[in-house]
Amino acid sequence: MQKADLLHRLYKDINDIIIKRQHPVSGLLPASTAITTHGDYTDAWVRDNVYSILSVWSLGMAFKRGGDKIKCDELEQSTIKLMRGLLISMTISYRLLTLIHQSLTSKMITLYEW
Repeated sequence: MQKADLLHRLYKDINDIIIKRQHPVSGLLPASTAITTHGDYTDAWVRDNVYSILSVWSLGMAFKRGGDKIKCDELEQSTIKLMRGLLISMTISYRLLTLIHQSLTSKMITLYEW
């Protein structure tokens, strides 16, 4: 099998498995629906999104090296979309955690003053 054929086969697989499941707005990947004896895997984790998108980015780099600019750009944009989605999610989570921490701190101070 030639390298170009292998890249196109990998592109088809990654497109079917990862890119088509990417959320159109946030770019994040959905959680698994598997609930097995080993655990409940219905929560999406940052780690899972990052590991999954690494295959997309790697394939994009392979297409860039092979000279296929169109597929390279598509894969890079999918990677950027997911990473921006993660950044936005983490920023929102940080703000919420800061608000919760501040409210709990003020309640604890009130309890100690009592």
